[in-house]
Amino acid sequence: MQAQNSRFDQIHSRSSAFYKLGRVSMLEQWSVELSRLVQKWTSPPRWHIVGRAVMLVLEDQKKVIRMLQEVAKSSGMGFVELDPGVWMESVLSGEYPDTDEPTLFHIRQGQWSIQPEGYSEDQERIRLFQLKLPKYLSDIPPDRVMVFATSGEAFTSLSEPLRSLGAFDRHFIVPDSSLEERGNHFLDAVGRSICGASLLEHPHKIGKVLDEEFDDPRREGLAQISLQRLAHREGRLLQFNDLAFIGSYGTSETDRFPDFSEKTMRKVASHEAGHALIAIVDSDEENIPEIVSLVANHAFKGLMTDSYVYQASLDGRFSYRDIRHMIRVLLAGRAAEELVNGPEHMGVWSARDDLVHATSRARDLVGRYGFPENLEDVGTTQFNLAVCDKEPSISQDARMDEKSSIFLSRQYAAVMEMLQMHQRFLDALTEKLLQERYLDQKEIAEIWRNYKDVAKQSNQAIAA
Repeated sequence: MQAQNSRFDQIHSRSSAFYKLGRVSMLEQWSVELSRLVQKWTSPPRWHIVGRAVMLVLEDQKKVIRMLQEVAKSSGMGFVELDPGVWMESVLSGEYPDTDEPTLFHIRQGQWSIQPEGYSEDQERIRLFQLKLPKYLSDIPPDRVMVFATSGEAFTSLSEPLRSLGAFDRHFIVPDSSLEERGNHFLDAVGRSICGASLLEHPHKIGKVLDEEFDDPRREGLAQISLQRLAHREGRLLQFNDLAFIGSYGTSETDRFPDFSEKTMRKVASHEAGHALIAIVDSDEENIPEIVSLVANHAFKGLMTDSYVYQASLDGRFSYRDIRHMIRVLLAGRAAEELVNGPEHMGVWSARDDLVHATSRARDLVGRYGFPENLEDVGTTQFNLAVCDKEPSISQDARMDEKSSIFLSRQYAAVMEMLQMHQRFLDALTEKLLQERYLDQKEIAEIWRNYKDVAKQSNQAIAA
């Protein structure tokens, strides 16, 4: 018994390797159970406990395959992708895959897994397949280590007969990978040997960039190859700023767009500097922007990207203040243009997208989440608690418009007050941006520090 426990611990330790792909303790336990069957520890094999057919509730097919491959490897089994059509024919004919080796088969969902409707020949074949599957599985000789696995976004994506005792009667819900896990997997895919310390030491930050900018396997793959091409082209180690750049500008390769007139560039610079100023001040310096840029592309003349560390800190936290901060940052470009150029010289199109997003979030606050438009005033939290749980009526929609408009006006005034209070920083950042065209977080933080040092010395001189 002692020897078996020792072996169990060894398998348990080895199987933890696939946790780089997501912490799923039940999958780890399943791999241990399969290992015991492979090693013939249990006689007779308890297949009704382990499961002949299982499902991973996970939509990302690449991750499904990686996880199943790791389960197979850690439990001493082979891994085979089985064609859905071949799988269906095998069950209907009662024939098993031609292998005596312990094997984990992966079958993508297809016709075999749908809920049959109507009475066509194809639909009747699906019904027959689903009717025969439990006996097909139960008739597998107990000493044959043969397991079938599929996957989907929900257990209910399998037809009801397949979600029955003796069929796919075991399923694992796979939680999303943590940001750190996702970042580490991305580093492995890009190649750690071509990555510098600013990437290698911050997988959590990388995970947040992927979460925000490359939120599906296709786009993440484009980011990987884009960085590999950059490293090859420039013959240097990749840094975090490279990932941040393609996060903001995309993975396309393009020549530099021509500069606009000096007057236009100055207006865009003050607009982006306004976003950056409010990002820093209104967050108590938690949100020092990742990028402030005047490098234009086909979609915009300039941009400001929030700190990814700050964005990651919001996961699971979102408060009224956090949403209000987003709205204030969105309003800051328009407000900075007004402060620097005057009301009549604000750009017509420059802030439209910002205002659309700010309006949407403001409507959510007052219409979906029950916050009053004047929450900052004492004694207002008990108002506006009735929220819409479905499409608002015409009158409710009008009320949301009225309250969100009041809310936005109040926040715009607060933003303008902060801009006026810190206009020297706004001017300094604008000038530096006009000179350099592109500033990263480290450079922005240095300009902010210098501004604060000068302000502190000025205040001390006045006090003296």
